[in-house]
Amino acid sequence: MKVRSISAVLLLVMLLAACGDGAPAGTDTTADAGATTETAAPEPQYPGELSDLGGYEFTFLNQSDTFWTGAHHILDYESETGDMVSDAIYKRNRMAEDTLNFKINVVKSELADMRTEMEQTVAAGDDVYDVVYLPLHFGGTSSFGSDSVINLKTVDTLLLDQPWWNQSFIESATLQGDVLPTTIDNVNLMGYCFANVLCFNQDMLTDLGVTTSIYDQVRDGKWTYDAMNTYMKMAVNIGTQTDFAPKVSGDAVYGFACQHAEGPLTLVQGSGSYLIGMSKERVPVLSDNLTRLSDVCDKLSSMFSEPGFCVMTNVPGSEQGQGIDYFMNGRALFYQSALGAADSARFRAMEDEFGVIPTPKYDEAQDRYYTNLSQYTFGMNIPVTAADPTRTGTVMDYLAYLSYNDVIPVLQQSLCYKGLRNDDSIEMMNLMLETVYTDFTMAAGLAVNEINGICSGIVDGTLQFASSIASSESVIQARIEDLFGE
Repeated sequence: MKVRSISAVLLLVMLLAACGDGAPAGTDTTADAGATTETAAPEPQYPGELSDLGGYEFTFLNQSDTFWTGAHHILDYESETGDMVSDAIYKRNRMAEDTLNFKINVVKSELADMRTEMEQTVAAGDDVYDVVYLPLHFGGTSSFGSDSVINLKTVDTLLLDQPWWNQSFIESATLQGDVLPTTIDNVNLMGYCFANVLCFNQDMLTDLGVTTSIYDQVRDGKWTYDAMNTYMKMAVNIGTQTDFAPKVSGDAVYGFACQHAEGPLTLVQGSGSYLIGMSKERVPVLSDNLTRLSDVCDKLSSMFSEPGFCVMTNVPGSEQGQGIDYFMNGRALFYQSALGAADSARFRAMEDEFGVIPTPKYDEAQDRYYTNLSQYTFGMNIPVTAADPTRTGTVMDYLAYLSYNDVIPVLQQSLCYKGLRNDDSIEMMNLMLETVYTDFTMAAGLAVNEINGICSGIVDGTLQFASSIASSESVIQARIEDLFGE
């Protein structure tokens, strides 16, 4: 079945019109009869070679359909369902199959098993999977430093310099020798949707008398820790509670809500300072500028050590509840979330207007924003036993191209209708995806427990940055050597 590819530009225009207020009532939107008709923008043309694959069955290994809220990880559907995103994926796949003459086969497994299943086939020398989607880091394993996957930079049919690949991720994830073992993509939408972002309650800001636009602060480079702290100071209110202990039935209002240490970690990562850095030779190393990271952590600790400034809880069904409960009920001004959760049932049911923004900068001197992915985000991997990487690249690049033009704009439209409440949030969403950065602290699993411990200390007031690093430095160095040593 031939499906016409819709240009990203055209869909963006449609998206902005749908998310905006539209034409005022009574406005005549009919063009003048004598007006000059503008020529429609040309259809985007795929620059790669569209080979005939002779009916080949292309096999993915992917997580089973039932998974985490907001992951948007499903690769294919049996038919159209009426859901705009799943239908766009279905049409993408059928168009790719028709154009390249191949068939998609998705083998479904579970998060804890997929890497083992891939490595077992590699150890046996079996060509079973063309592409395997695996979390960047899970259960102590990662594709970074793995011998089981090929260097994606060696696959000529993957046009990795094109806009349908995330350039910011690729640049920050490429290792010594121009090696890229894995990358997020637009085929499995989890690479788009598991970016960690900051949600804020616009109605709360309005009720507090705030007239400054956070979106304008982001645009002007003035969205910083200090700016966030200013708003939190205005919002925090103990209500009728005797303290700020998390209580779903209470009425205390908090500055920032999260489920676990990934909340403060997201804010730390927004500073662009990381426990694991990169040498000039593109080898992960313990950062040579830990002083700034220490200052970042101290700054956040001073913010969150104040009563009520952070509620971090993850006990669903209990009186403590989860961080999201406080944001949904208008009792937390900010909330750390995966981007894709914005069209979940819980966010759709939220009565207040909310928006998404990047995590703040440490200060205005910082030259850019940093958006980081959850360590569990799925990356694309090609096993070393895949018989024809050129064919694999042909399929994946064309699928990524179709997704970029035909699926991503629809996903954004879905987020706009069901979650994000205004066009500014769409602009912020694009900004965040353009500033994705690979933090090897988490993505390669080099210091997960260590940085999580530091982040927990930021919230509970027990931060001891220098001693934490001193006690774990040798362990971290050993991990780096084990994965990336000669």
